Amino acid sequence: MLNVKLDFNTVGDSVTDDTDALQNALDALKDGGELFFPAGIYRTTACLIFYSNQHLIFEEGAVLLRGNKDLEQRYILANHTTPGKGGYSSCENVLIDGACFDGNAQIELCTTLLNTCHAKNITIRNCLFRNGCLWHYIEINSSKNVLVDACTFDSSYSTDSEKGEQVQLDLARTGSYGPIMDNSGKEVEFMPDETVCRDIEIKNCRFYGYGHAPAIGNHANAPHHHVKIHHNTFIGSFGRRGAIDFVDMMTDIEAFDNEYGD
Repeated sequence: MLNVKLDFNTVGDSVTDDTDALQNALDALKDGGELFFPAGIYRTTACLIFYSNQHLIFEEGAVLLRGNKDLEQRYILANHTTPGKGGYSSCENVLIDGACFDGNAQIELCTTLLNTCHAKNITIRNCLFRNGCLWHYIEINSSKNVLVDACTFDSSYSTDSEKGEQVQLDLARTGSYGPIMDNSGKEVEFMPDETVCRDIEIKNCRFYGYGHAPAIGNHANAPHHHVKIHHNTFIGSFGRRGAIDFVDMMTDIEAFDNEYGD
């Protein structure tokens, strides 16, 4: 297991820009492995890119903070994609465990904190998402076998749009994903092949409504398949669309044993 502080000299003081050091750590494990993030607030100014067969383990108190007030840093963490790999072939077998994703309430620019695209076998577990703006906390795009488990999505979310789902399912289409810029300023391209999502499970999570958009859903016509939403708690108002809302083309949606409160 590599350590982002001990092995790559990250600082984690919320002020120092740790983007390059963190990306160096992820790049060092391009062939897979475990990467440990000790407690600290890691300021990022570009999207961090992760790869197949990586386990990203965050100690309690480890925060990925969006920190670029001058440029449109619209993403914190996303998987590696290329324009030559469509379907579910760009990234696989990844665990993200224990992270706090902070979109930074001082930055009123649209953001999605965590993205998957053309990916499969992804687990997002025990994570906290806060301070989003306009877009989403998680976008699951063109992915299958994705598990979101025991995560918390707080209500510090700045948008008045009904399309700002906290967890959105989307398809690989031009205009629906990216552009994602890495720490070198290069766009991380993807294949817009209309791949949809399938076999998505969201369980044991807590969603706090901010009054405008659903906790889980989508707003683009796409025939995503087999979505299970269960044993979650939804607290507060999610606007006119309700806590869970998908468009008509969705198939095989199961929502059960969820709790709803004020």
